[in-house]
Amino acid sequence: MAERKLLPWRKMWDYIGEIGESPSLRDLLRRAVEGLPRLISCDHAIACLATADPVSAKVFVHVEHNGAPKNAIRAYCERYFREDVARLYMDRSSLTYQMDWRQAKLADNAFVREFIHGLLHIDLSSGIPIYDADGAGGLNLCFTRVRTSAVSSRDESILTALRPHVANLYSLFKRLENLPADHLFAAELAGESELLSKREAEIAGLLCKRLHANEMASLLMISKRTVETHVQHIYDKLHVNNRVELLHRLMGAQR
Repeated sequence: MAERKLLPWRKMWDYIGEIGESPSLRDLLRRAVEGLPRLISCDHAIACLATADPVSAKVFVHVEHNGAPKNAIRAYCERYFREDVARLYMDRSSLTYQMDWRQAKLADNAFVREFIHGLLHIDLSSGIPIYDADGAGGLNLCFTRVRTSAVSSRDESILTALRPHVANLYSLFKRLENLPADHLFAAELAGESELLSKREAEIAGLLCKRLHANEMASLLMISKRTVETHVQHIYDKLHVNNRVELLHRLMGAQR
C-alpha cells in the first residue's frame, strides 16, 4: 500500500527531471506538455509563454500543446491571448487556478463562446500561473477537460507540488537565454581552477546554453571531435563531471 501511495510522487520527480534536461526554454515547454498527462488525466495539456519586449512594449506569445487544433493555437497567439478571461482576472497571488467555462456568467463572453467552446470545446481548465517580475510576461502550464467541472484534491496536490519546481526551471532558463555569452565566461575564475582558454570559455558558454556537440561544431566551424576534446578539458579544469555540474559551477560563481 505504501508503495502505491508513493507512485504519483515518483512520477512527479521523473517529470521534473525530464523537463529539466531540456536544451532550451521552448523545449522545456514541449516536454512539460507531453509529460503532464502522465501525471493528471486530461484531454489537452497546454503551455503558454508570454514574453514582453521592453523596447516596443509588445507581448509575444508562444504556445506548446499536445493535440489542440493548430488553428485554435494560432488564433490564441494572434488574438485571444489578449481576451483570455482566466488570464485577465486571475489572482496573481494564487499558486494554482481553475476555470469552469460552463458558468452562466460567461455565456455571453466572446472569448469563451468563440475560443473556449467554439474552437477547443472544453469545459474546464486548471493549471499553474507563473509571472515575470515585471508582470508583463510569464508562463501558464495547464490541462483541460471536456464534460467535467471537477478538479480532484489529487490534481490540486500535484499542481501545487509541481509549481515551485516549474517556476525555478522557468526562471533559470529565462536567465540563461537573456545572459550575454561574455557574462558566463567570468565564472571560469571560480575557486582555484585553472583558467580556461578563450576557445574553452566560448564552448563553456555554449554548453550552458544547452547546445550539443554537433551544433557547436557547426557554429564554430570545427569538428565534433575537437569540440568533445575541448569539453573534456573544460570538465577537467573546472573539476566537474557533466553539463549539470558545469552549469551549477558557472552560474553559482555569479552570485
